[in-house]
Amino acid sequence: MTNYYDSNWLRVEVGLRMGRLSVRYPASFLAPELARFERELSELVAAASDSATFVSLDGQLALELAADGLGQVAVKWAASPRTSAEPWEIRGNFTTDHASVRHTLAEVQRVSAQFPERGQELER
Repeated sequence: MTNYYDSNWLRVEVGLRMGRLSVRYPASFLAPELARFERELSELVAAASDSATFVSLDGQLALELAADGLGQVAVKWAASPRTSAEPWEIRGNFTTDHASVRHTLAEVQRVSAQFPERGQELER
């Protein structure tokens, strides 16, 4: 029998591009993390919430989105491969609009549909 966490790990490649800075590194996310982020993004796009957050269990990627109610969304992010061979972290922030967030939501929905959460987490 496969445990809940083992069956929900996704191996991904994180890619960041900001001006001339370009970074790529392997990471591992959990399918439930993406599902939770999808729900929060959906609520932000529908104006039912003013924020959405994605934080991977291993701390390899963190995103915090905050809508201002006027169509702008502030994004704070942190990225790190979290390995002893590459012990670096970069952080940043930028402002975008709801159209970009809708595009991001569509991408997250596409990935979540391909890799849905499997099983149920057992109560502790």
